Amino acid sequence: NINKVDFIVIVGTNKLLEKYNWEPSYTGEIPPVVQSELIRICHLAESGHSHKIRCLLAEGNVDESLPPALRSFVRIENFKCGQENYFDGVLELVKSLYEIPQKELEALIEASERECNYEKSETPQCVIC
Repeated sequence: NINKVDFIVIVGTNKLLEKYNWEPSYTGEIPPVVQSELIRICHLAESGHSHKIRCLLAEGNVDESLPPALRSFVRIENFKCGQENYFDGVLELVKSLYEIPQKELEALIEASERECNYEKSETPQCVIC
């Protein structure tokens, strides 16, 4: 089904690269499922479907967190889930996926804040989709 999706988002971490580079320690050991998926995605990247691939770097650097074939597809280098910049990272992801210019994204956020009666001191009551 990978060929049928609009985008493939990969969150680069040290553990992800470890699973990609996994080798069996004994005959018959079953590889992690993510390894075969990553191999398929790398083949897609190399065969002209790179426009579908977006990599987020959540930990380490590209050499420590992503397979070699995917290292040039990093769109967001500091995607830290659960930290202060999480929502900024999500907005950067949306901007990257849909190629939204920065000024247009800012206008959408401003319009959404007005529509929701959102003030900076309040918790937002709606989400931009």
